[in-house]
Amino acid sequence: MYTANYKEQKVTLDGVPNARQLGGYPAADGKRVINNKIIRTGALSGASEKAAELLSEKYKIKNVVDFRMTMETQIMPDPEIKGAEYHHISVLEDFPMDEKTLELYRKFLAEKELGARYSMMLESDFTIDMRDIYKALAFSKTGKAGYKYFFELALESGESGGLLFHCTQGKDRTGIASALLLSALGTDKKTVIRDYLMTNTACEPMLDKIKKAVKEYTDNEKVLEMAMFFESVDESYITCVLDTMSKEYGSPLGYIQRELGLGGADIKMLRDMYTK
Repeated sequence: MYTANYKEQKVTLDGVPNARQLGGYPAADGKRVINNKIIRTGALSGASEKAAELLSEKYKIKNVVDFRMTMETQIMPDPEIKGAEYHHISVLEDFPMDEKTLELYRKFLAEKELGARYSMMLESDFTIDMRDIYKALAFSKTGKAGYKYFFELALESGESGGLLFHCTQGKDRTGIASALLLSALGTDKKTVIRDYLMTNTACEPMLDKIKKAVKEYTDNEKVLEMAMFFESVDESYITCVLDTMSKEYGSPLGYIQRELGLGGADIKMLRDMYTK
């Protein structure tokens, strides 16, 4: 049985969190995903010049897909990647958030002191079920339109270069994109989930930094719980989406075909481009 290995998936990009490639995963017809052709990351806003050069010259990225909300892109804009076209596809714009919640999130993004950032969220009585967000990402009108466009770009990228997609931490919006693309390539559910959960391993240095900062800021354990809620992933988040797709569409691939409009020829083309 194939076991996903973080060391094999890791991509070293200075200033870019949670950077991984999807190569090596098992795919349809006994093939594997081609190495270094599909890259998933957190925000590129902190990327060093060297990282930007690697994406251009080594990985030959043709399309960069940014799944963040508009205000996130304004606060932390992506750098230019030579030879790559930037595409902003917000998949969460129609999730029901009032102006008060949006303003709170803006302050959260702008706050540099980590302890203060998560204390602020706790003090605001912020509550949300991540499973609701994941379902909105996959099944809302905006989410379906966004991921449909994502697949169009994947088909375009595969002919002549690499594909990179990201959000802020590269875990939720990016996690669903990765799960969908791997499912389209014929990767089994267990491997899809392992790839999703690899975020917790990839982000260990960041999580350790956050834990230290929060403990220095306050001894309130609930602030630390809030931080871990925001910055890590849980298997139940992705399985609630995958299981719903299987129940309502027969499989994630059924969802991709019926809701995102990919036909058999599109699926074959994707597999020809990204697996061997």
